[in-house]
Amino acid sequence: MTSDVLTDTLPVTLTTTDGVRIDVGCAPGTDVLAAAAEAGYVLPSLCRKGTCGACYATVEGAHDVGPHSAEALPPGAAADGGALLCRTYPREPLAVALRCEDSRIIRGSIPERGAGVVAVEPVSPDGRTVRVRLHLDPDDVSGAGVEFEPGQFVEVSLPGQEPRRAYSLANVANWDGEVELLVRLQPGGWFSEVLEGWLATGPAGARLVVHGPQGAFGLRENGIRPRWLVAGGTGLAPLASMVRRMAEWGDPQPVRLYLGVTTAAELPDLALLPELAEALDLLPGAVLEPCVWRPDGTWTGTAGTPVDALARDLAVLGGTAGPEWPDVYVCGPPALVDAACAAAAAAGVPADQVHAEKYLPA
Repeated sequence: MTSDVLTDTLPVTLTTTDGVRIDVGCAPGTDVLAAAAEAGYVLPSLCRKGTCGACYATVEGAHDVGPHSAEALPPGAAADGGALLCRTYPREPLAVALRCEDSRIIRGSIPERGAGVVAVEPVSPDGRTVRVRLHLDPDDVSGAGVEFEPGQFVEVSLPGQEPRRAYSLANVANWDGEVELLVRLQPGGWFSEVLEGWLATGPAGARLVVHGPQGAFGLRENGIRPRWLVAGGTGLAPLASMVRRMAEWGDPQPVRLYLGVTTAAELPDLALLPELAEALDLLPGAVLEPCVWRPDGTWTGTAGTPVDALARDLAVLGGTAGPEWPDVYVCGPPALVDAACAAAAAAGVPADQVHAEKYLPA
């Protein structure tokens, strides 16, 4: 499928992981992400200012690079052709290898639906990690249902207001319009302050606008290879969605979920996330390993980061003859994601079996 390329633009060819080709034209001074959107294709992205890495792709062809975070695009990655499409300005025709399937590209504009706030519920001992349950208004496309792939996120805003915050979906697609988010309340955070108000007074009548679903992070078909999931804090949300989908579909892959927090008081209580607990019980041989980076004297579980636990188990697996490397899924703060990816690479896990999404506190 193609779009008309204007004569005063440079051609950019986008190719998805499942081989779909999209041709767009990029005008002078326009980044590739914006050029695709102008042509009617919303590519997976988030911050759109070079800080999150969600629009990372591999680019062939001369281009200028706009200001960006080294965490989102390390110098070594750029040297190997890595690029952030929101900061990529062509100087000649470009060939762009996207990291997503065609199904993750939105045609037209990002879906937008109103939502009522059903509940805001603390799920950690310190009360600072909360589950936000929403009910989406019916629309002409999805009716009462909500369709998304586990791993995707939505942006939320207050009606009539511009600020948005992005959160991964923690539940699974359903016909009831239900959406669940996991949020770590941040001091001074715009949406955190809104949620704290609802915690104090109750969310009766509270409304949000939900933009999405969006994003390329998600489960990949892998036969029956094991899936090892590494979560930092509320990076649990998209991985919880994956676990719940696997249980819903009866997937046979062995699953390990490493969940890391700084202190035990931040650890989500599975008794308050019963759907995730049930999904783990349904999956044969599923293992959940909570990891506390700074444990106190009462903590009896794994001390350290989930990356430490991942590296430990990969080292054991690598000691066997012809190990069957797991597919590794990682979501959390940039430092944790980078460390987990490095640990997987050092152990010998093939690069195409490591899937990651970074998030920034909001």
